[in-house]
Amino acid sequence: MKGKIRKLIWGRGFGFIVAEDNKDVFFHRSALAGEDFDALKEGNSVEFDLERGPRGLQATNVRVDDLFRKQERGESVQAYCLKCRAKREIKDPKTVIMKNGRPATQGTCSVCGTKMFRIGKA
Repeated sequence: MKGKIRKLIWGRGFGFIVAEDNKDVFFHRSALAGEDFDALKEGNSVEFDLERGPRGLQATNVRVDDLFRKQERGESVQAYCLKCRAKREIKDPKTVIMKNGRPATQGTCSVCGTKMFRIGKA
């Protein structure tokens, strides 16, 4: 699933994520997959798995969205535009999951405005 970090409780090492369906999901720092809890910020886009814990649903395998990190660092995401027949920067990129389950980046060509996809990691 995808969501955004709504609240971080620094002293206790946990936080809450607002999932795509607007439900709050608890996560603990031990559920982070290769992330440092201290590097997280409220508002970060994250991907996670859901599990039923002793007190309800909780997020596991929490990872910060790669596309979000690139945008935060000011890096551009590029893909091949079929209309321009050139590699172009993607405007308004967002990460999506294709029908086959693979991740992709979706956006529009910065030159001609054609819808573009970049398959694989952002």
